[in-house]
Amino acid sequence: MPGWKEYAILFTALVGSPGTNKSHPLSFAVQPLIDFDTEQAAIFGEAMKRYEAAMELPPKDRSPRRLHELRQCSGEDTRYHRPVRGTHRQTQS
Repeated sequence: MPGWKEYAILFTALVGSPGTNKSHPLSFAVQPLIDFDTEQAAIFGEAMKRYEAAMELPPKDRSPRRLHELRQCSGEDTRYHRPVRGTHRQTQS
């Protein structure tokens, strides 16, 4: 189905007696995921600030085209955003 996404869900189990050093390997393996999550939370926080600022604009300045322009000017990576209708032009070959 076009546009359908399935995200990975990671389940892990470490089995061992108490004191067999299970925590350290698990922490080591999970740290890149924690770092990525922290980075994404910061990106989301910045996007939320821009959204809240945009929502303070008068309604006429909140058009999808204007919001898309604000995103472009912010330097945000827009490759993963759905294009806003009417804001992109197709080039002729």
